[in-house]
Amino acid sequence: MKIRILFFMIVLLFFSISMFNQDKEIKEGVIVTNIEIPVRVFLKGEVVDNMKKSDFTLFINGKKRDIAGFTTTRKRLEEQEFELEEKMDEYPPRYFIIAMSITNYSPEIRKGVDYILDKVLRDNDILLVFINNTSRFFKNVKDRESIRSEVSKYIEKESIKAHGNMVLYFKKIERESYFAKFKLTLRVGRVTGPGGGGEKIIRFINDFMKNYIIIWKDYKRRYLMPDVESYYKFSEHLKDIKVEKWVISFFQVEMFPKIVFSGDMSRIIRTLIYEWQASKDNEENIFARIISRQLTEVQKAMNVADEFPTEQVTKIFTKVGATFHSIFIPSTLATFSKDMRYRQISSDLENNLRSLTKKTGGELVSSKDLEKAMDRIIKKQDIFYVLTYAPAEGEKLEHVKIKVNNKKYKLSYDDNTRLAFSNAESSPDQLAAKTDVVISDLKFEKKKLSFSMTGYVMKKGEGTGAINVRVKVNDKSGKNLFDKNKTLKTTKIKANLSLNFQWIEKGKYDVVVEVRDLYTGKTGTDIIKIKVK
Repeated sequence: MKIRILFFMIVLLFFSISMFNQDKEIKEGVIVTNIEIPVRVFLKGEVVDNMKKSDFTLFINGKKRDIAGFTTTRKRLEEQEFELEEKMDEYPPRYFIIAMSITNYSPEIRKGVDYILDKVLRDNDILLVFINNTSRFFKNVKDRESIRSEVSKYIEKESIKAHGNMVLYFKKIERESYFAKFKLTLRVGRVTGPGGGGEKIIRFINDFMKNYIIIWKDYKRRYLMPDVESYYKFSEHLKDIKVEKWVISFFQVEMFPKIVFSGDMSRIIRTLIYEWQASKDNEENIFARIISRQLTEVQKAMNVADEFPTEQVTKIFTKVGATFHSIFIPSTLATFSKDMRYRQISSDLENNLRSLTKKTGGELVSSKDLEKAMDRIIKKQDIFYVLTYAPAEGEKLEHVKIKVNNKKYKLSYDDNTRLAFSNAESSPDQLAAKTDVVISDLKFEKKKLSFSMTGYVMKKGEGTGAINVRVKVNDKSGKNLFDKNKTLKTTKIKANLSLNFQWIEKGKYDVVVEVRDLYTGKTGTDIIKIKVK
């Protein structure tokens, strides 16, 4: 579920945008010499209308500049009327992005998508739909039924894949939990002091805590945090498209297994901490402090908001004049272990997404009823102002500052200040890798599973790639029948693999393939449903 903050990997738009720009009707136009700076103005959270050019003061690179041009943009999504089709030539095309961050393509989500197709889009609108790390681009939406069928199949396939990927992560956590609990249960109450094996207990607990944090950070890095640099690059392309730009984000609230402190495993850990804290043995006191710090680190690692660059992402959408609407969709997921509770990670993310949506003129709705959510969204009017200035020859834009006469007003615009946002733990190979591992040609024929793998890093100087391949087979009840992994080294940029399953009996099965690049840590996952006759 390659969502990267929950919204989308906008870098995938590059190809579709270049196609869009090839349209002669849109490509024609004048060369813009002035630089445009969109800005929204708020008072107590509400947009301020009827601002004038004289209300603004513009500073470029620290120097006051004349505002060469000033326009007010007001736009709203409206339900399209049937007679509109006859007057289509009178309406310019609009650019729509439907961003899906879901793991369950429910009937309600289908209704939300149908609402957009049937009641919002005009035949000449441009549409991009994407979920996870794939996208579908449509130059117009005149053939509604064909697009509806293609979009529905696409979203369903990708959401199934995303769900399987999430479950893999959850299983990793719960396997580690069970292992730690088993080891501790054998020793607790019978081992005291460092001389009696306390070091082993502390090592087991430490290993579990570390693995838990590593898995969570990896999950957050790949699925919840945005690739900000890609957004920056995307904005440079999208700002040159001179039509209305709308983003409608469907975000299904995700869950993540959190340690339950009332469970058996946590009870064992806490008992050890209390015993070691009360001990007169200095080493046991040290053990207690180490484990307590680990528990604190787990709690801290679960805080998504600390690392979510809301302001940076907001600047990008403000810069291109796009209006961002969001729909939060509640989701539930059963737990498989009494030592784990699936914690909604939506609260911090929802606050950040709400801020992003508000500052880009949109509406955030949290609801299972997507038709009613869309009813609210189409009534929301977005108002922003565009200031332009004429740059001097050879002048480089480094910093923007805008002031207004009323100091109570809050402004939302791109000041062109870029904060560093990167994973400090990333290796050079991780930073160099621009894409995840891709699994293709996945098929199951004559009881043989086969697939290809690309996108892994070839180590410099050696010309080899190192990947770990894991294959799981579950029957229709969810029971695991096969779960094996193998590390492979390859000198080719595309590796092929096939496995025989002559032993498999008649029935329906889910096959999950996960490929991990051992140099970058990036993975690719695909799922295929098979029926053996």
